[in-house]
Amino acid sequence: NRGSRDLQRWRGVVCHGHRKGVAAAHLGSTWRTGLITHGRCQLEYKVLAHPGKPWVVFLHGFGQNYRVFEPVYEKWEGCYSYLALHIFFHGESQLDGKQPLQMKEWAELVKALLSKMGIEKAHWLGYSMGAKFTLAAFQLFPQGFLSIALLAPDGLVMNNWYRLATRSVWGRLVLKILIQYLPFLRHIVLLPGKAGMLPKSLGRFAESQLLTRESRRQVMYTWLNFRAIWPGAPIWSRN
Repeated sequence: NRGSRDLQRWRGVVCHGHRKGVAAAHLGSTWRTGLITHGRCQLEYKVLAHPGKPWVVFLHGFGQNYRVFEPVYEKWEGCYSYLALHIFFHGESQLDGKQPLQMKEWAELVKALLSKMGIEKAHWLGYSMGAKFTLAAFQLFPQGFLSIALLAPDGLVMNNWYRLATRSVWGRLVLKILIQYLPFLRHIVLLPGKAGMLPKSLGRFAESQLLTRESRRQVMYTWLNFRAIWPGAPIWSRN
């Protein structure tokens, strides 16, 4: 798919000074796992530090984790230090309460984490859903950014189906019922998709992410709890 092709393309980007034969930063390297709690947010992160090297912050997409960036880690080994974040409802990252995550909460959490790590500025790489979290942090905390790269960005523009499912009480109720009680939800999405009534991307999403009850619930949690995370295009496009 498009995201995989983008990652493979980034795999070919070798940082300046990278030497042939340098050990790859694959998952056998010494990654350190950490947790930070700020307000009602708990964020899990992975760290692979190289003293004196600039930092890159990685944000994965839906249903993924820090491992999705392994091709990039391998090529940039020894050139950067890595800080990979697990988005809420992935890994050990959790969000308490019933209210959706707010932009300000996310920005404050990011600021607290960078302060804890002693990171003043970093390069940011957001993949798929991680792109909108990257831009949301930049919108309220631009001083923590050296650069931004987005791979197959998703969730930057609200489509009508997402608005219908998350922006009204009735829409959220219907979404919860479908997720919890209809094991054939993916087929509901696939049939109109094949008929050309829904975007092809939504059909592909249904095929890959709505296979199990657990994955369907993860969709519900992310859709409902992230509905307030929408970076403002006029702000981030100017910078």
